[in-house]
Amino acid sequence: MKTHRLVIGIVLIVVLAMNGPSADGKEPASQPASRPTSQPTSQPAEYRSKANKFSILPPESWTQQKPGGKMADMMFLCPEGRHSENFRESITILVEKLRKDTTPDANAKAAEKATAAMFKDYKQVSLTDVDLGNVKAKRLISTYSAGERKSQMAQYFIVKDKMAYVIICMTTQESFEKFEKTFDDCARTFRVE
Repeated sequence: MKTHRLVIGIVLIVVLAMNGPSADGKEPASQPASRPTSQPTSQPAEYRSKANKFSILPPESWTQQKPGGKMADMMFLCPEGRHSENFRESITILVEKLRKDTTPDANAKAAEKATAAMFKDYKQVSLTDVDLGNVKAKRLISTYSAGERKSQMAQYFIVKDKMAYVIICMTTQESFEKFEKTFDDCARTFRVE
């Protein structure tokens, strides 16, 4: 079932984030988001995925990195998010073509169930309806521990035109308040084309 593949993708992103910026603990190879020469350098360039028919404006000065796997379209990494526990804030966009209808609510509940099964201290902080650009979405905020690290994430679930999108924003619990507005502002720029 396609929804399960999307949930597996979310769980894999969570597991990879537990290990810090990369599996070997080194800084990931990343490139600054490209900027058109006519655009001021203080304004980040919009990221467009022609293949997956969406666009999003990453936070200013965040770098972009193409993650592995079929469902992960793009990842944006925070330049200032380096903490003593070797964690770097990230925003990852997962995309999957659907064979049957589903809803943002169904995808959020399936992702929550899978993540809760993986982490005994998983806790939902909130689950709300939000407007993102030209689409309605579900916003799920949750906490969990991975080893010594206490993590928090905001996930935005979107379904439109037989496509499922998930924007996954990750940080540590102690840094979530600092990054929550950045995550929300970025998600609000999401557009299905």
